[in-house]
Amino acid sequence: MFRQTLSQRWSSLLVLALLVAVLLHFAIPQIAYRVARHIEEGRQDGLYQLQVREAQRQDENQLVELLRISQEIGNSIVRIHAPGEEGEFGRPLGFGVIVDSRALAVTSLTLVDGMSEIPLRFANLKEPIIAHLVASDELADLALLEFPPPVEQRIVLRQIAKEMPKLGQPVLALGDVADRRDALRFGMVLGRGTQNTRVCVHEIDLIGTNVATDSNIGSPLMNTHGEILGICIAERAAEDGKRGYVLPARVANQAIGDFLRFGRARHGWIGAFVHADVVPGQAAVETRVAHIDYVVPGSPAEKAGLRAGDDLMLMTQHVPVVGIPDLQRLILSTFPPEVLRLSVLRGKSFEVVTVPVELQPLLAPSLPGEREWDLKIYCPREPPRIDPDEIQPGVWLQVVGHRLQELGVERGDSIVGINGVPTPNVECYCRQAALAISSRQTVRLEVLAHGQTIPHAVELVTGRQTASD
Repeated sequence: MFRQTLSQRWSSLLVLALLVAVLLHFAIPQIAYRVARHIEEGRQDGLYQLQVREAQRQDENQLVELLRISQEIGNSIVRIHAPGEEGEFGRPLGFGVIVDSRALAVTSLTLVDGMSEIPLRFANLKEPIIAHLVASDELADLALLEFPPPVEQRIVLRQIAKEMPKLGQPVLALGDVADRRDALRFGMVLGRGTQNTRVCVHEIDLIGTNVATDSNIGSPLMNTHGEILGICIAERAAEDGKRGYVLPARVANQAIGDFLRFGRARHGWIGAFVHADVVPGQAAVETRVAHIDYVVPGSPAEKAGLRAGDDLMLMTQHVPVVGIPDLQRLILSTFPPEVLRLSVLRGKSFEVVTVPVELQPLLAPSLPGEREWDLKIYCPREPPRIDPDEIQPGVWLQVVGHRLQELGVERGDSIVGINGVPTPNVECYCRQAALAISSRQTVRLEVLAHGQTIPHAVELVTGRQTASD
């Protein structure tokens, strides 16, 4: 039998120790790494599976929520129709949102303006229910309708969202009003505000979205929980026909509160009509101003000493405002006995004029001739960006009523003279129009259309029918 000597044994032990050291240095960490990686992969896979199951559960909950909204929305809205035969519906116009269990609904004023009886269609009723217009706010394009409470129709009032929507947030609205299925339209918030709408609220307040179109005016805009974000109104951006605008729920809610408490919407008023302009300053610096074209007789503006031809610097209480819409919003949201301190530029100096704010009259004043001749004058809210020599002379007609249309006058034509006196701008137009109206005689309007000046004999409009009806 082979026997090792003592020195050989020690040599073998030394080699074994070296092998063990090499194994511990190289092999064991690799094994430990591989074991740990497999454990981590297993943990990550388990976590991923948990996340997948959670996402599926959330999707299922969201789907259930959307189905619930789709099933219940019919109890929260009405469909507004044009008048038809007795007991029948006319063509569908838009939607209304039920806002009070006492049978009140809010919609766009554009849909129902001029209608004495408004047929409503409910989800579970075959016969129309006749509603009546009880209050309206032309500045916000809102109308409040009252109807007899339907006995067989369950009414569900929807909650108002506490927060304004964010850019890119998913939103819901009703689809085409002609579709009886109460189908929901999915989209997102595309922006906030526009400079091309006539709604006189702060521009940032308006919600731009791709789910508000002319086929679902009056529809509620909702978040994915079914909470109301706003009311689709009859406004669309001229540069993007696919984008509609929504009046925020908090603005509509404030107007509804005024309707119920005071019977009308309340707005501040000073009685000055302005348009945006710029005046040259030192070192070729231009100053943005609001040029006063007309001051309503007896108005707070006239009592404070403001007059046509003054330039209001776009600041109040010495705080700059962005433009005419901001100035309008500030005036509309100020109530008596508060006052506004306006900086008036006269010549090369300016003075601060204190104007007490009053509540807007029930019949909002208009420019001279607008009601009398059934038209509406365009007053730009942004300074012109083209060469002044290229601007069409006269005052541009924004709305033309039926009487002028019968004479051949169209939207976009310009009034360049009244009774032979030139009217190169709104200020001159207002001055001459006021003189002509005071005579109570037939007026000769000189209208520039397609490069030709055509005189038209225009009589005063009688009754309440105007271009805005």
